[in-house]
Amino acid sequence: MILDITKNQKLILLVPQVVIKELDRFKDNKTHKENRNAHKIIQNINDSKLKTIQTSIEGGNNDDYIIQCAKEQQKNYDEVFIISEDKTFKLKYKNTLKINEFIEKFKTYQENIPDKITQEFFQLLYQKNFKEAYKILPKIKINAYNSEGFTPLILAISANKIPIIKDIINLKADIHKFDMSHLKMAPLAHAIQKDNIELINFLIENGAKPYICSKGKNKGNTPFLMACWDNRKNAIEILEILIKHGISINQIDGNGYTGLIKASIKGHVKIVKWLLEHRADTKIRDFNSKSALDHAIENNHKEIEKLLKEHDA
Repeated sequence: MILDITKNQKLILLVPQVVIKELDRFKDNKTHKENRNAHKIIQNINDSKLKTIQTSIEGGNNDDYIIQCAKEQQKNYDEVFIISEDKTFKLKYKNTLKINEFIEKFKTYQENIPDKITQEFFQLLYQKNFKEAYKILPKIKINAYNSEGFTPLILAISANKIPIIKDIINLKADIHKFDMSHLKMAPLAHAIQKDNIELINFLIENGAKPYICSKGKNKGNTPFLMACWDNRKNAIEILEILIKHGISINQIDGNGYTGLIKASIKGHVKIVKWLLEHRADTKIRDFNSKSALDHAIENNHKEIEKLLKEHDA
């Protein structure tokens, strides 16, 4: 069950080397009560090609070793859980789950797996055969992922088909369900990329929260920051919509970039002007201690440099 969940949820299962050693010890001891189970578990680990990890920790017991492995992996992943029935782990490591707790936490994985008719729906959208897609829409698993990690809603947004998007939302699609690609963006962020004002307004009116950040490659990116960076045709109108719905003009991403810094890096003069008119803070520095002015100078954007200096940057 755990292997099935991790595979279908695209989770990464890591096995501390000390666990392998213990299993080998049980396996090699024919009189041990867990001998047979150890054989099966090792076989499953090998068949699934699971990655083993170790730590440089010296001393301590096996529990300490496993906890240290988990802590060291936190720099590589958003969340790291230990799966164990041993109650003492929970006292030392907060993100410890018993097997039934793990299954409960990730039980929604079943809804993520597309059945045959949902796979057909995905294929019809790729083929732009929207007439046939409409016919089977009520029968699909509305929050399932396709092989690329996109839900029906996100795929319909990518196709820019507002009528089918409306029907998908009316069927109670999760309006905040992230894609499972390297970017891990919410549907509204995908709509920002399509530069479609009607679609953006519709999603927000139906509960899409404009402050939700991406969780992937550019962790912390928001619809507002994406609009500042991309500078598409309707960028200013999109920024107006997002500000109207309570977005801070000085929000930052995982690099410490504000919208002003992003626009200054890219050389988007009209975006910089708009942000300055709306009192964006010119003094904020990114995590490398660079301001919007520093980036404008570094990228030789003379007009933006002039604008920023006029606003006491």
